[in-house]
Amino acid sequence: MSITKVLKYKGCSNIEIAKALSDLSKNLLSSCKKDSKLIELIMSLSVAAWNLSLFEDSDENYLQKIEKKLPQDLNDEYKLIFKTFLLNLIREKQNKYPDYLKGITSFNLNNKDGKLTFSVKALPVKPL
Repeated sequence: MSITKVLKYKGCSNIEIAKALSDLSKNLLSSCKKDSKLIELIMSLSVAAWNLSLFEDSDENYLQKIEKKLPQDLNDEYKLIFKTFLLNLIREKQNKYPDYLKGITSFNLNNKDGKLTFSVKALPVKPL
């Protein structure tokens, strides 16, 4: 006899996911000033961390996967900052939004007149 585990799932919209990820990223984003390249890098890495968070893993494995996503030309200080931030984002997402079980397939980031807008497209990635 097999046992089926049913995961708690919240039918969340793309807008809700974008808001959740923006909330999780806001501390690091606020330190960027208006550096659009850095903001884009942070959001791109945040999307990758969101997707990693959908699957339980050890911190060591998460860090290895995060390391592969970081730009090679990033200095060691920034790498450490990003790794710490992204590992925290993964854990915080799992705690605050455990039932948002959609992976982000694409995102759009606009910075018009100093106002940052972020949108995503996401699909369910875990079976119920």
